[in-house]
Amino acid sequence: MNFFRKKSAKPVPKWNERKSEDFYFELIEHYFIKKDHSTARQTINAQLMNDIDFYDLFEFIDRTSSKIGQQYLYNQLLVINPGLYFEEQEALADYFLQNEEKRLRAQKLFSKLNRRESFYISHLFLNDYIPKPKWFWIIPALSFASLIAIVFTFFISRMIFLLMLLFIVNIAIHLWNKRNIMAYMDSIPQLPLLSKTVDELLKWNLLKQSDQAVKAASESIRKLNNSAFFFRFENKVRSEIEALILSIWEILKILFLIEPLTVFDLLKKLDKKRADIQTIRILEINDYPEEVVGEAKEISKELRKSLEKNNS
Repeated sequence: MNFFRKKSAKPVPKWNERKSEDFYFELIEHYFIKKDHSTARQTINAQLMNDIDFYDLFEFIDRTSSKIGQQYLYNQLLVINPGLYFEEQEALADYFLQNEEKRLRAQKLFSKLNRRESFYISHLFLNDYIPKPKWFWIIPALSFASLIAIVFTFFISRMIFLLMLLFIVNIAIHLWNKRNIMAYMDSIPQLPLLSKTVDELLKWNLLKQSDQAVKAASESIRKLNNSAFFFRFENKVRSEIEALILSIWEILKILFLIEPLTVFDLLKKLDKKRADIQTIRILEINDYPEEVVGEAKEISKELRKSLEKNNS
């Protein structure tokens, strides 16, 4: 199975033009593979996907402007759901077809979520989080011990040796925790951007039946922005001054084990907000234009006919 197809670099396509970018199918299909399809009538199997050259078909029909919209479209084409008739998508497509200015604004808005990292947003509500180790209780204890050692160093000079010993132990724990940060370096920093995009979309009053639920979920996720900033700060260093500040910040994080305390606290909060993260992905249904909605309907019908024919 070919999950990655390299294409020549070309300018970003317009909304109604075929894409010339790379297709990372291993990431695109993650949402479909992990999502619960127990209420669906049936899903398209690998044999039928191969028979209809699904990957080529998807590359042709995909005109989405964001990675989460791309994942959503992939899922919709492979799930046979008798209750899905694209009514909401059709209404939105008609709206954008009649409002070119809003259509262009929407494309620009969704394009902010077209970075490769946006694929990993689905990991935050579909994948299991890294579990907190049983010995985690020692981390706040060491953090407090470091604070006490620093204070007493001003009065008892020999306390510097205890502080050095704690620093060495904390370095080991700090480095152990780095892999936990790397596991979420792509996904967590996307949350503030996703929330901001949803807030802008809500101002258009296009999803009146879902607005309140989406607004509440967005507000819930926005409370995590400060913690998400912690990951963005780690991921971007642009100047020597920032590098110096980051070095000082790194020493402080080691001394007080700020990283593991922050990371596992954030993961605990995210685990409770899985439903909110999935809810604000409601914007994905707006992310393909009128032409794609029409084509998707026809393809869905053809897939359903093929499936029924194979089962008969």
